[in-house]
Amino acid sequence: MSKALSVSYISHALLAKNGIENRIYQQKILHNTIYNNTIIVLPAGMGKTIIATLLIAYYLNRHTKKSGKITTKCIFLTSTKPLVIKRTAILKEKLTIPEHINFIIGTIPNEKRTKLFQKATILVMTPHVLYNDLINGLYDLRNVSLIVFDECHRATGDHVYVKVANVYFLQKSDGKILGLATSLGNKRTVREVCDNLKITAVEGKTVRDDDISSYHSPKKQECRMVPLPKLFQDMRTILEKQLYKFIEGLAKKNVQVPDDPRRVTIKQLVELQSKYQDKLSTVPLRTKLSTILKLTTAQISSCIRLLQLIERIETQGLSSARNFIDKIQNRALQNKKGLMLRRFCSLKSIKTVQKMLEEGLNEGYEHPKVIETIEIIKKQISEKSDSKILIFANYRASVNIIVDELNKVNDMAETNVSAAGLIGHKHKGAIGGLSSKQQMTLLKRFEEGIVNVIVATSVAEQGLDITECDLVLFYDCVPDQIRAHQRRNRTGKQNQGRVIVLITKGTIDERYYWVVKEADRKLN
Repeated sequence: MSKALSVSYISHALLAKNGIENRIYQQKILHNTIYNNTIIVLPAGMGKTIIATLLIAYYLNRHTKKSGKITTKCIFLTSTKPLVIKRTAILKEKLTIPEHINFIIGTIPNEKRTKLFQKATILVMTPHVLYNDLINGLYDLRNVSLIVFDECHRATGDHVYVKVANVYFLQKSDGKILGLATSLGNKRTVREVCDNLKITAVEGKTVRDDDISSYHSPKKQECRMVPLPKLFQDMRTILEKQLYKFIEGLAKKNVQVPDDPRRVTIKQLVELQSKYQDKLSTVPLRTKLSTILKLTTAQISSCIRLLQLIERIETQGLSSARNFIDKIQNRALQNKKGLMLRRFCSLKSIKTVQKMLEEGLNEGYEHPKVIETIEIIKKQISEKSDSKILIFANYRASVNIIVDELNKVNDMAETNVSAAGLIGHKHKGAIGGLSSKQQMTLLKRFEEGIVNVIVATSVAEQGLDITECDLVLFYDCVPDQIRAHQRRNRTGKQNQGRVIVLITKGTIDERYYWVVKEADRKLN
């Protein structure tokens, strides 16, 4: 990163001295946000929160009397409690009025929340807390000049961001909104977000822009192709034959399934399932038509489960696949009405694959990605002993396997590897779970270097304050452009980052990788 040696700072009555560096691209974006409801799209580490702070300072200054009294409020919304605390700390550090800045979280009693809102000039909170307080009449937004929506790409469908925006414009028709995002996804999503937040301008910069490139630390990304062993291929073949049989059965019932069953996706089947469930809800019970619709819906569900199992075998490993079948069997046993689940578990193809999974695990098989992951981590730490590494895996079972295998490396005194799993809160049917407090404790240990490798599910993609990493490893691929960007953005904010993507050759990993690649191409 070739930044100029001399640095100038912005001087303003509400800004801390030498608190905010004067960057021309940020000033240009700021100027445009003053006059429009705007979304700022910038790479991670390029100062979206700083521009929001500058805009807050502008609105507070505009509503300051000669006596120095500020007569308006600004709200900063972000997705989780850890980010609420972090954003509050940044605002208090950058502005000269820390005593007028506060955060509101759900654990604070209602009466105290009302007093905090009335007293503070700048409030940081999650959208859920704000919306619930508005619905309960604890306070209103008539005196709020600006609301900042962090990670505003969420403002689609019936997300709480949309509900907050609707209430805001009902209570203050001339209110201003600033949205912050690293990526907004496809054009359809952009339009929806803009409509929901009444956005009239989108200000974006990429690392290729001259006025931003000197501040940006490049990311080196490489793909590692991993072969799929014969045992895995054999299990996939067995399950695909069963899937094709079900798909052909649906086609004979005039269900609109893809002509080529090899190209059917989980997304297509979920949409089809929803369509038939809607039909079923309008039909009288215990009729011939309702029975047909129930059987059709159940068969679609079986197709979805088969695809999910194939994905776990292809991209995750034997433990993850076994865990998937175990969960279905447990649900079938616990649910008296789980006839269709029991039929699925009793399929010859499932029984055969189950036996193959057990034999493979007994022989020490997992997935070649696990071995590749261990080698990558060992090499990274041997080259840079104080490395901080973040590994993303889609499923908790895979997180547990990777953590166990990495810590075995440390037990053998080969390399100083200390790995821990970062997963979301415990929910029904899930493996384990971490509370918000446990997550924050783990991240503190990661920041301090006590833990140097975190293996995380999607919980680490956004909403948590994670220290910058030297290496981000994708154990698997995701088909969503925004999620892929969020994973990559965990490195290369201040220093050069490195991203490695593991792809199992000839599997859905490859398809997901190219889906994101094509979305990036269209966006740029």
